[in-house]
Amino acid sequence: MEAARVAEHGGSVLQEKMSIGQYGFIALARDTEGNTIGFHSMG
Repeated sequence: MEAARVAEHGGSVLQEKMSIGQYGFIALARDTEGNTIGFHSMG
């Protein structure tokens, strides 16, 4: 999963992959500068 790559590069995962129902899945991460970013997938 792409979110796992965040930790490899110095960031941290805030929320592991979770279902958002019919809209797929999301994960949240924080980069090395403190910015929160999100990942979305349908599978």
